[in-house]
Amino acid sequence: DKRSWTQTPRHIFSKCLKLSPATFILVVFGATVCGAVYKGGRTLDHKYDFLKFFRLSNRIWTLFSSWNDNFICKVDIVKNISGNTVFLETHYNISDKGYINKSRGELSNVRHKGKTLNVMSINDESQGRLYKEFVFASPNYTCAVILVERSRGWPPSTFDLLVNESKLDEGPSAECMKEYDENVRARRIVQKSRTVYYPACQTPKQARNVHQLSG
Repeated sequence: DKRSWTQTPRHIFSKCLKLSPATFILVVFGATVCGAVYKGGRTLDHKYDFLKFFRLSNRIWTLFSSWNDNFICKVDIVKNISGNTVFLETHYNISDKGYINKSRGELSNVRHKGKTLNVMSINDESQGRLYKEFVFASPNYTCAVILVERSRGWPPSTFDLLVNESKLDEGPSAECMKEYDENVRARRIVQKSRTVYYPACQTPKQARNVHQLSG
């Protein structure tokens, strides 16, 4: 079943990797020891570019997030790109109500020198100033791991796993899942990943009741 990863989120990581338990432990241990996790603070010039990700699909869904909130069915719709400015329209549900938030993201390089646009700053109505760092992307840019730093709320830094709408049925790559899982688990401030996307999110009438699935 192509949608099984959304129906059993707690088992996604081990299922996507399709490894034996012993091999799985070795892979995770090796990646962690080698410094795969990112401490944040805009300290690395990641090679992943927001423009490439946004230009591939104008609808980007949040699958999982370590931000402790009650929104679900979150999708960012790219309305326009002008130079290094991206205009977004974000749709999400809280309880049985749908909300829309419009924002403008300014893209830049973390070192302010390189050509790779791996940082996006946004003024968000509910969360204040946001800084998003592009930590990881699959080779074809269909899924991504984003570090989100907030000026308001706790914890100040969390991670999101995003995927382009065209890949929702297939799900994120094993590499995206691994990067997201390792980074969430490595935070000093304990975080817990939660499911944001459910198949019913794509059907407006069903999305109104999707909170029953997330409870």
